[in-house]
Amino acid sequence: VAFQVITVACIVVNAAVIGMETDMPAYRHWDYIEHGFLTVFTLELGLRMFVCGVRRYFFGAAETKSQKLRASLAGSARRRPESNRFTDVAWNIFDFAIVCSGIFSAVFRYLENVEDDGLHMDTTLLRI
Repeated sequence: VAFQVITVACIVVNAAVIGMETDMPAYRHWDYIEHGFLTVFTLELGLRMFVCGVRRYFFGAAETKSQKLRASLAGSARRRPESNRFTDVAWNIFDFAIVCSGIFSAVFRYLENVEDDGLHMDTTLLRI
């Protein structure tokens, strides 16, 4: 429960920072703050994948034969809704996509600023 509270607090603070960033674009430390949040969200994602296991994180918990038998014997009125499992998986995939897009964005911004022997890497097309 504490892990979820901390994660939600980070999301709320990140949203507030994004709002402040649009009001004060001249502040020069926004990139560092964004990288800090990206690091926190990447660690949170990695920890959840480690605890759940990659297969369960992306596909949900596999239903055992005994669970299927109990569900069929109990009837549809008493069965646990399957939508919970799929909702969790959908949120996990969404979270993974958001964090990956943040990582790719940070890497591409870094590569745009790297100059090697006067050659400037233009990665604008890769972001499309």
